[in-house]
Amino acid sequence: MNTFGEEDGNEGINRRILMLLSAFHVSTPTLVYKHWLNAALFHLFYAEQIEAQVYLRHMESVAKAFVFDRFLAPDVGLDYFAMIYTNGGICQARLDSIAADTFESRLTFGNIENNLVFNFLDYLLWLEHRAEDSVRSYEFTFRSSVEHYYPQNPLDGQARLDADTLNSFGNLCLISHSKNSRLSNFMPSAKKEFYKNNTIDSVKQHLMMKTEPWDADAIRVHSGLMSNVLLNSLASKHETE
Repeated sequence: MNTFGEEDGNEGINRRILMLLSAFHVSTPTLVYKHWLNAALFHLFYAEQIEAQVYLRHMESVAKAFVFDRFLAPDVGLDYFAMIYTNGGICQARLDSIAADTFESRLTFGNIENNLVFNFLDYLLWLEHRAEDSVRSYEFTFRSSVEHYYPQNPLDGQARLDADTLNSFGNLCLISHSKNSRLSNFMPSAKKEFYKNNTIDSVKQHLMMKTEPWDADAIRVHSGLMSNVLLNSLASKHETE
């Protein structure tokens, strides 16, 4: 805490590092799988001088490596040893080499290998939308249930969506198990009403709730926007923006 300045507020680099490390932490609750911690300690141990910008850049690169070189890789992803030690945490994926259809298929329900995909996206969205009141105070917690914002089994005889639309990345977000059990069959309007008196579970979810009506067209648009946020991260260094 306060290693690189006050962690209160949202503009300082200390807060940004805390948010990124929190995104890693909640994505892998089991201690034995915290490979990101190896990546952090490996960098800090060998750094001649620990600098906030360099540390943040390194951990953002590690996050991209985990997401693109392993979890969303079109074939067999890289192992953690290769990503952390052989490649030094440098993401190998390049924007111009990612096939859109393969990338989208890896982001569908049941095919997302690790919750870091959602949490890294939320980190990127937090950077982009933190001026908003409901996003400014957002914190990562152990939310591990993938929710269909438009429900799989809607109540009250509401229309069902086709499986491809229903299970696309645009219709998915992370929430807690308890809330997913309670809200799973509710329509988007009812879910939005519930969150008027409850804190958001994810920044992605917050953006979904701002869109009305939430139908197949909205899902398609949102899916494209969220995919672009992930893909554009390969070409940017957020610590300088």
